[in-house]
Amino acid sequence: MEGSAFHIHARLDIFINGQNYTLPALIGINDDCLYWMHTHDETGIIHIESPIQKNFTLGQFFDIWKQTLNNNQILNYTSDTNHPISVYVNGTKVSNGTNFRDINIHSHDVIALIYGKDPNVIPTKADFSAVDPY
Repeated sequence: MEGSAFHIHARLDIFINGQNYTLPALIGINDDCLYWMHTHDETGIIHIESPIQKNFTLGQFFDIWKQTLNNNQILNYTSDTNHPISVYVNGTKVSNGTNFRDINIHSHDVIALIYGKDPNVIPTKADFSAVDPY
């Protein structure tokens, strides 16, 4: 169950060949369980609500989602010469030597996972006012 000792939000954008891939609602939420990392809707907002303060990673989120993420694959898309994978956090490109699964998720991070062609604009900020009423 969720907790209140640590409560943050971040946004994840996935782009496949320049096109936005909609993150599904209810990742990490089902009849039997509410994971500490989850989504409520299709906005890409990841909710982290934990009874303890700790680091949460992009890899953990993909594991909860039951989808693949590594430096060579996003979802069912495997990288090749014409389809590289890159990650940006708050508009800054993450080094390819970084294990993408180990990227920590911080409050109000905007994470862009890109397969193939870059989108026209790399997201650098998001509106969290709907989930952060304070």
